[in-house]
Amino acid sequence: MPTVTRHRRNPVWLLTVLAAAACTAPPQHTNEPRPDASTDASTDASTDASTDASTAASTAAPTAAAAGAWATREPTPVVPPPLDAGNGETLAGRHGTARGNAHFAYEGGRRGKALIVAVSCRGAGEVTVDLPALGASFPHACSSGEPAVVYNEFALPAVHRPGTVKVAAPSTVEWAATVGRGEQPVEAREATGPTSEGS
Repeated sequence: MPTVTRHRRNPVWLLTVLAAAACTAPPQHTNEPRPDASTDASTDASTDASTDASTAASTAAPTAAAAGAWATREPTPVVPPPLDAGNGETLAGRHGTARGNAHFAYEGGRRGKALIVAVSCRGAGEVTVDLPALGASFPHACSSGEPAVVYNEFALPAVHRPGTVKVAAPSTVEWAATVGRGEQPVEAREATGPTSEGS
């Protein structure tokens, strides 16, 4: 977010300087008649009005620019959530931005790896993600502002097999999904026991 700095001149400071200058200046005597007081007042009023208008315009300009920046800011796009390659997570399947129902396939992988299903969505409603090969599904509530993202890991015996992801979503929801594979949590490895590399 850009920082907007406003510089305001304090009118009291200006009056103080003028008053100090008037007090320290030697009196000037002249024989010329003084102009009419009403002319001085109208000149001062018009000068004050133009000064106030220019001051208001200069202080309002950054505010209007800042408001314009917020009004034209593009929302964060809904994209397939990234995997953590640094932790050894690998891509098995992906579906780009969509609305409504859709399905897509993911590749098989090695035994002993967890299946990661990540979904990002925005809009009024929720998506339901179904994984038929695992007999598993989960709902995910979407947000109206920034995309809502969820990562689910499955450490089940059949996660090494290829499969499909079925997403049910209303047309008001924009969504994207990623399927990957990563290390199983320690608890899951202990529960399933040693694994072999074959299917």
